Amino acid sequence: MKKTLFSIVMVNYNSGEFLEQAILSVLNQSCKHFELIIVDGGSSDKSINIINKYKDSFAWCVSEPDKGQSDAFNKGFEHAKGEYFVWLNADDLMLPKTLELVKQEIDLHPKKKWISLNSAYIDKNNKIWRAYKTPPYSCKIFRNGNIEMGGPSSFFHRSIYEQCGPFVLDYHYLMDIDLWIKFRNAGYKLHRLTNFGWAFRDHEASKTSSSLKGKPSVKFLKEKIVVRETNNYNPNSFILLIQMLYRIIYSYPLALYYSRKYNNKDIKELEQ
Repeated sequence: MKKTLFSIVMVNYNSGEFLEQAILSVLNQSCKHFELIIVDGGSSDKSINIINKYKDSFAWCVSEPDKGQSDAFNKGFEHAKGEYFVWLNADDLMLPKTLELVKQEIDLHPKKKWISLNSAYIDKNNKIWRAYKTPPYSCKIFRNGNIEMGGPSSFFHRSIYEQCGPFVLDYHYLMDIDLWIKFRNAGYKLHRLTNFGWAFRDHEASKTSSSLKGKPSVKFLKEKIVVRETNNYNPNSFILLIQMLYRIIYSYPLALYYSRKYNNKDIKELEQ
């Protein structure tokens, strides 16, 4: 019997237009040491038909009203049996070699509890408009500076989730950042791979699209303040300056290079 290394929780609410692509992006992974859990918030579109089509491939699934995305995550991870956890929104994609790449890293460094990959950004037609690739994190900068990382790009050991979770139901935008801060405060180090692993889909109904484009909503900004205050999170000013210089010297040029290289190309052309 194959070991369940990864538990992948996919949350959905009326994302039927993209849901099947998201499901297949997981089921078609080369690494098969995973379970897929689907949590639907009681969708009224074609989502239920798609879920029923693939229900035999899910470790667990449910469709019922919930209290938001954080509640959906909590439901899913309560049923997770894998060693490492990750989630995927139903309008996004897990890139083809992602699980294999993370598994290789775990096999080489089994003590790593928290691993992240880089992200690409696509439109509703799977065309790339941005590819954000950064160098490996400096633990010192990360430890005392801002945390900037998309949720579905991060794999974390079930033990640190059990220690620091579950998700706070009141958070609707920054539940991932809240969890990352708790991991950091508990002393866990983030290890970033240089590969791409997650494709975020930008479309009209995406609640985080505006914030990723530098135009966060008032609700987003208010939640950001609450998350920081609740976690006693006050980044060091000097480290923030170093972090900014780090982005200017390393991150921005790489982001510009890969964004130009893959601009308007299909996500299938992205080299991991």
